[in-house]
Amino acid sequence: MRPFAARSTAWYFLRNIPAAQRDARTALKLGNLRARELTLLSAPFQGEEARTISRTGMKLVGPSDPVYYDLWLNLAQTYWYQGDFTNYVKELEAVLAWQRAEGSRYTDTTFMLLGPGYENLGNLQRAEEIYKETGQGDSLVRLYLHQERWPEARAALS
Repeated sequence: MRPFAARSTAWYFLRNIPAAQRDARTALKLGNLRARELTLLSAPFQGEEARTISRTGMKLVGPSDPVYYDLWLNLAQTYWYQGDFTNYVKELEAVLAWQRAEGSRYTDTTFMLLGPGYENLGNLQRAEEIYKETGQGDSLVRLYLHQERWPEARAALS
């Protein structure tokens, strides 16, 4: 890692968020970062600033770099942390569409993250479909229990 990127990560894990943010901003200004470093630089930030850092990283590495996917997931997560499930689901659906267009066989993680997003949006039918398709039994049982669908919850347990 470059010195400021490395120190930003260290500050972040030491819970000194202002110092982590300062060094992350410096690292971004100086540039010449490795792709993997870019995934950590948004950690001490929230909201739009974190999304800007992720978008910047995505532009720097380009869609052919495996880190591009990680940065996009980081971007989506910022919406989750803000309770903005509409944009969270929108980003994940875009990631999934991109993955499918690229012929990626590794869509499971993205697809699994969509279930809770749809559940928080109140689209329980879509969440249920995703939980069934991805084999998320615990989430499916919880969904049924919250809807008082006892027989289906019992069946999902077996």
